[in-house]
Amino acid sequence: LSVSHAHFEALHQAAIDRGDEHALAFILYHLARIELLIGDWERAGKHARESHEATVQNELIVHLPFSLSVEALVDAHLGLVDSARTKIEEGRKRADERGTRSAGFELLATLGFLELSLGNAREADEALGRLAAAVDESGLREPALFRFHGDAIEAKIALGQLDEVEALLDELDQLGATPERPWVLIMACRGRALLSAARGDLGASHRELEHALVLHDRLDEPFERARTLVLLGNVLRRDRKKRSARDALESALEIFGRLGAVLWEEKTRAELARVGGRAPSTAGLTPTEERIARLIASGLSYRETADALFISPKTVQWNLSKIYRKLDIRSRTELPARLAAEHGTSSPAGSSQAEAG
Repeated sequence: LSVSHAHFEALHQAAIDRGDEHALAFILYHLARIELLIGDWERAGKHARESHEATVQNELIVHLPFSLSVEALVDAHLGLVDSARTKIEEGRKRADERGTRSAGFELLATLGFLELSLGNAREADEALGRLAAAVDESGLREPALFRFHGDAIEAKIALGQLDEVEALLDELDQLGATPERPWVLIMACRGRALLSAARGDLGASHRELEHALVLHDRLDEPFERARTLVLLGNVLRRDRKKRSARDALESALEIFGRLGAVLWEEKTRAELARVGGRAPSTAGLTPTEERIARLIASGLSYRETADALFISPKTVQWNLSKIYRKLDIRSRTELPARLAAEHGTSSPAGSSQAEAG
């Protein structure tokens, strides 16, 4: 993915240098998808919007369903539910009008992912079932093209459709579960883990998930790693291994918090609550949020905090809005005292600074 990202970055700059407005829409579409996978969701959103703007400005009607699909995909991951639904609906309409079937497939995959993220297993299964049938009919069965198999398996597990899960796992194996394709292998591991857990074999489930985590080292996709960690946490909790369960879930929570995966943060917090014991962090803050809160409370600006954590100032501001809601405060001037009250200590030195950043 890093090689692909560098390649499309170069194409992007070359298109800008030569003023190729038509090529920009296509390049930005691919760049946004790659950035979503590698975990740079802020830039993914920026490039998805720019792809749409270039599409509209240059009247690239055929490309419109694709630009809408990547915007919807980013919105769905960020938990912007209404925006994602609107773009999915419009994109599918445009795809039908223009006959761009592959864009329609992408939008159905995003709809299924969104419903699964919201806990709507039946709706997710319905969308992904339609997608699977359409993909099979079209002959475009390559799992890397429309990455819905993992979501389809999770939806069917939630609905108790275990025989259908076995069929999906067989399909993954037939379509290319080889060492050169870590994503397919990871989805197969997660699917077998879910199936084993549903049948009560927690040991087998644990082994599959541990194997998946090893495979993740070859796949630079933090969001998918966090999803695997959530499943591992669930299995460990059910196996009464509370400390290990909490470690896995807190690791997932930190990744989701850093990415901005709001819906998956909520799912992970719910799973952590089932583990019991100590709270994951101050007032329910994720580890990332707590680090940001402490740095801001110490008097650092948005830019200084961003530099310290290797994130953007915009990400700092976005996280602060969540921090304020969780701590029930309205500004950064209240933050030092609120954190001190949580931990029973005095306010951090220098915390009276209220630089706007």
